[in-house]
Amino acid sequence: MSPLLKKIALSVLLAFVQLTLFAQEVPPPPQRTPPSGLPMPIDNGVVFLLVVGSALGVFFVLKNKRNRKVA
Repeated sequence: MSPLLKKIALSVLLAFVQLTLFAQEVPPPPQRTPPSGLPMPIDNGVVFLLVVGSALGVFFVLKNKRNRKVA
């Protein structure tokens, strides 16, 4: 076996072992009661944050396109 083939085979074997070990992790049991207290402040404004973030993204993309045409 060539050294490169040995390295590839070892890498595949280790990746498979690591994947199987990761897949065996047991998830925590589901919570039966909802968390107590007030909801987090960000819960009410998620839609607003998405709209503002999208608007800023469009603004920066358009700004960069305009600057590239001039330069």
